[in-house]
Amino acid sequence: MNEERVTALLREHDPAGGHELAVEEVLRIRTAALSTRSERRTPVVARLVFATLALILFAGAWAATRDHEPLPAARPQLQTQPQPPEKRQIHYTAPGGTRIIWSLDPEFQL
Repeated sequence: MNEERVTALLREHDPAGGHELAVEEVLRIRTAALSTRSERRTPVVARLVFATLALILFAGAWAATRDHEPLPAARPQLQTQPQPPEKRQIHYTAPGGTRIIWSLDPEFQL
C-alpha cells in the first residue's frame, strides 16, 4: 500500500469526516484534557519524591544501626634505600611535523 491509498482509506472511513467543531467546543475539550493531565501527574510526582525520601531515610537508619568494625591502622611503608631519580623524555609533534623531544634529567645542574 502506498501513502496515498492509506490516506484515502482513512478519510473514507473517518467517523467525523466533514464535521467541524465549534471554537468553543475545541477550547472546552482542550481545557478538560489539560486539567485532567495536570491532576493526574501531581500524585505521581509526589509519590516518586516520597519514595525517594523514604529510601534515603531507610538507608541512613540502616547505616547508623549496623555494627562497624574498626579498620586496621595503616602501616607506613618504609623504603630501605631511596630510589635514584629516573631520566625521562617527553615527545611532541608540532602541527607542521616538527618533532620536539624534551629530556628531563633530575640530576642536571647549571
